[in-house]
Amino acid sequence: MANEEHLALLYQGVAVWNQWRQEQPQVIPDLSKANLYQINLRDFNLQQVNFCQANLSYACLDHAQLIDANLQGANLLATSIRQADLTRANLDLAILKQTIIDSDTVLDDKPRKVWEIVNGGGANQNLSNLNLTYTNLFQVDLSNSDLSNTNLNHANLSNANLNGAYLHLANLTAANLYKTNLENAYLSHANLTSANLSHASLIGAYLRDAIADFVNFRATKINHQTLLDHKCNLIWELVNQGAKQKNLTGEDLSNANLKGVDFSEADLTKTNFGNSDLQGCNFVQANLTKTNLAQANLVSANFDQTNLKSANLSGVIKEQTTQIYPNSFSDLGTQISKNIKENDTQIKLVELQPIQKKHQISKLELTCIFVLITTILAIVFSYIFWRYQNNQPLFEPPQLENLFPNQN
Repeated sequence: MANEEHLALLYQGVAVWNQWRQEQPQVIPDLSKANLYQINLRDFNLQQVNFCQANLSYACLDHAQLIDANLQGANLLATSIRQADLTRANLDLAILKQTIIDSDTVLDDKPRKVWEIVNGGGANQNLSNLNLTYTNLFQVDLSNSDLSNTNLNHANLSNANLNGAYLHLANLTAANLYKTNLENAYLSHANLTSANLSHASLIGAYLRDAIADFVNFRATKINHQTLLDHKCNLIWELVNQGAKQKNLTGEDLSNANLKGVDFSEADLTKTNFGNSDLQGCNFVQANLTKTNLAQANLVSANFDQTNLKSANLSGVIKEQTTQIYPNSFSDLGTQISKNIKENDTQIKLVELQPIQKKHQISKLELTCIFVLITTILAIVFSYIFWRYQNNQPLFEPPQLENLFPNQN
């Protein structure tokens, strides 16, 4: 948040501010997240100022010194920066839509190119091999453009139009593609690791051989013309249609974003969930025999009445609301490391109902049984010995007259 003293100095005008900057060169002003809508900062010394996520829309920064300023995520919508010096300024994810510049505005190559794309439109252009990391391309039209081998790592492409775009080998790691139009786009061998494709349209898109680890496919639109690898298609199906009572034996669901999926009563024998995000998943009464859950995120997952026999739970991430741990892993043959990551030390122990174990007789129980048998034998032999001492037969023959009722 912005420093209130720095804000107060800013509002006193250019003379007071610039004099203070000259007298206190060691101080880096903090104006982060400040609402500076329509403010006039013409001729201000704003070198190294922290404007991170500040609202500078419709502001005037003409002739301002913004060398090494931090404008990361700042809103520069319709902001005037004519003849301003932004050498080495950090403009990552800054909004540059309708930002006013002129030939005397000093901008590094990357932000200048982003400004051109945002305001001039990128449709039908050759934008291949560019470095567009951490850029804000919200609602930009990039339809039918060549973005092959372009680095869009952490770029904001939400609501952008990439219809028919060529994205072969593009790096879209952690890119925001929320509600993005990717219809008929070519994404073969693109890196979509941790990308947000929620509510995006992939109708007719080609994603064969794309890297799709941890992609958010929730509410992503596809059709029969969308070409996905088997794993991606399965993850999309599980996220959007659920997995209740499904047979997923032996499937590879590693490195997947499966938050909140319902796996209740599913057969997950030997399924590979290694390193996957399973937060909030429902595994009630599911069969996870020999399932690989190593390094998986199980925060808030429910494993009530789940069969975890011989499952690999090494390195899992859990918390207080994660119900997974039986009283004895060693008896179940479950692999589990001693250095399990956990957010809370209070873990609920749950009995694994489906697993039926043979009862092993303890030494104490064996001793009790021996004493009982010895006591019974002692009583029997004592009785036999007593009858022998009193000259009585061991077994008296029945009296025949007692077998028939009296006829009289």
